[in-house]
Amino acid sequence: VPQHIYGRPNNLKVTIKHENQEQYNKKAYMTKASLYQLSNEGSQVVLTGNSKYPSTTFVGYPDNPLYFPENLVINSGNDSSAVKATASLKDRLLIFKEDGVYKADVKKDGFVLKQICSSIGVKWGNSVAANENYVIFMGTDKKFYTVMPDDTVKEISGGMHRYTKLLFYPNTIFSVLSHSRYMFFADSTAYVLDLKTSDKSLDNPIWSRWIYPNDLKFVDGFSFGDDIGYICKTTNEEYVRYYPAMTANRA
Repeated sequence: VPQHIYGRPNNLKVTIKHENQEQYNKKAYMTKASLYQLSNEGSQVVLTGNSKYPSTTFVGYPDNPLYFPENLVINSGNDSSAVKATASLKDRLLIFKEDGVYKADVKKDGFVLKQICSSIGVKWGNSVAANENYVIFMGTDKKFYTVMPDDTVKEISGGMHRYTKLLFYPNTIFSVLSHSRYMFFADSTAYVLDLKTSDKSLDNPIWSRWIYPNDLKFVDGFSFGDDIGYICKTTNEEYVRYYPAMTANRA
């Protein structure tokens, strides 16, 4: 536990119990952590991103973030394809790999795993964004998709694929999903899905493409209600938060 800046004693003690070094290393070297409400029992920590165990996802016990029982260790497919991202849609845990999309119905005493899409996976994990109504991501074919309530994976690219198919190795990729917009950033360009003007089922998605100055280097984004903000690095290597004034088709 980090020490207090003024040398005051800690009132927090963290104890991690592990049976052997191998089990400890599996969890300790995970590089991605998320917190989801997967059941009525409480929030659960989800760990992924250990390069030695690329298809493994650890789900923590409800309200006990440091306890990862063996009956909540999810191995999705084989290790030839790594887990790129996870997301929560209602009470379902979605696991995104390059070779497909998996759904895990997680309970306190175990889970049921099902591959819901084998033809499309995720190349860039940062393209995955979720809120209480939608999970949206860019597939390995560089088209945009959403996961429907019946677990089908539906393409929602509209005419935007004629631009995204030209993406190769952007320096910066991230996505943000608010109540009103999904924004996928690749370097100085944002691909924007307007959820307020699109129909709820996204049969007719309304997209726009925003091109920013090249000297505006995006780092990350965040959402708050209907609004979206993002963090940029300036030419002076300073980090600046922007809260754009958005209209229907531009910021």
